[in-house]
Amino acid sequence: MVGGAKIDTTNFNITIAQTLADGDGLGGGLTKFGSGNLTLAGGYSYSGPTVVLGGTLNLDAAQTSSSTSQLTLSNATLTLSLNNALRPFTLQASCFKDSNVLNLNFGTASSPSAYAINANGDTVSNTGTNVINITGQNLVTGQYPLIYTGSSVPTNNFKLGTLPTGVVATLVNSGSSLDLWITASGQNLTWYGADSSGNPLTTWNINSSANWNTGNAKYLQYSSNSYGDNVIFDDTLYSAPDANITLNASVVPASVTFNNSSTPYSITGTGGIGGATAVTMDWQRLHLPRHDQQLYRWHQRRRRHLEGDQRQGSGRDHRTCQPGRWHLATQQ
Repeated sequence: MVGGAKIDTTNFNITIAQTLADGDGLGGGLTKFGSGNLTLAGGYSYSGPTVVLGGTLNLDAAQTSSSTSQLTLSNATLTLSLNNALRPFTLQASCFKDSNVLNLNFGTASSPSAYAINANGDTVSNTGTNVINITGQNLVTGQYPLIYTGSSVPTNNFKLGTLPTGVVATLVNSGSSLDLWITASGQNLTWYGADSSGNPLTTWNINSSANWNTGNAKYLQYSSNSYGDNVIFDDTLYSAPDANITLNASVVPASVTFNNSSTPYSITGTGGIGGATAVTMDWQRLHLPRHDQQLYRWHQRRRRHLEGDQRQGSGRDHRTCQPGRWHLATQQ
């Protein structure tokens, strides 16, 4: 590959299975043109620059990358599969010009053990608008280095794009890297009590029944079952009988909110709600009974928002329960 390869992918999606290497030891690089996709399935070991001037370049951190190759993106997209965050994508320096997209796929990683991009000792130049999209449903709260240089990587001109369902995050400059700071994680689920066809599914379980979000989502737990999704119980369930919920599993949702003004809920069974879970109840008609002795304590914070004719009891009652283990029921 003496002098470097030039590949035009306009109207094509091209995959190269073998590793791209220097030609005859004289060095080489890659320049990609065109709007199509180029996938280097075998990685690359050439020492020259990688220049992407349009379309999408797909790389896999599990394959070979070169610590001596500089990366330049200009009006292009770079998609990196990060091998479940087991090893970083290595390069010498990077330059982002004009408008670019950087897609980082963390796979099944829950706590990445490696940088996404390792440019240790080198620099990052970024102008224009550079959007970073994150994929990886198992990511937990914390701070993850995306582009590591060992020195400051300013966040200006980098913009956070799409995130996994339920993840809340920002981009921060740690002083040695550009980091993704995840402050919350997990799906936001509303109880439906049936599948998408209306067939009753009234058991709250883990990664089994699609009975949330109009029957299109399952309740999930993450990081070795240390926490789960954010769950809401309101009046939008499929039918009133579906509010009689069976819970035989130990669930640890990130948050539990009852916002039901007309439908009474009952949650019974051999399971329970545990973990560092806040239970927020938004209507007076809810009742949280004590389960056994001193298994939980709860404190009431009441904010009265009078509605309608200002009658007593027409407002909301906000109650937040301390973490613990819960058996819940609501009553009329």
